[in-house]
Amino acid sequence: MSLAISPDGSQVALGCGSLIVIYRIINGEFQISHQLMTNIDPSGGRIRYQKLRFSVDSKRLVSATQEFHNSNTHTVNMHVWTCAENDVYQVSQLDPLLLTVVSALLISLL
Repeated sequence: MSLAISPDGSQVALGCGSLIVIYRIINGEFQISHQLMTNIDPSGGRIRYQKLRFSVDSKRLVSATQEFHNSNTHTVNMHVWTCAENDVYQVSQLDPLLLTVVSALLISLL
């Protein structure tokens, strides 16, 4: 799970798995305003959110996910969402970054 609070204090984003839930704080109460799904490749692996961050002006949200394919291969996906007014939608998605994970045991043997 990941949590981000917008700098202006009007929104909270909660990420879990491939879902991001945006809450608006209205009259001191949390209300769900949007549920966002990342565009996940069906052949992909297990998903978890790494980071959620709002921009300084609270109008954009960046989500970075890590997708586990196996113990050595991971993919990082980044999405940028606009959160202005009462509308939330994806603005862009960066090309996936492929990571190769090296075992700590292998490193100690080198």
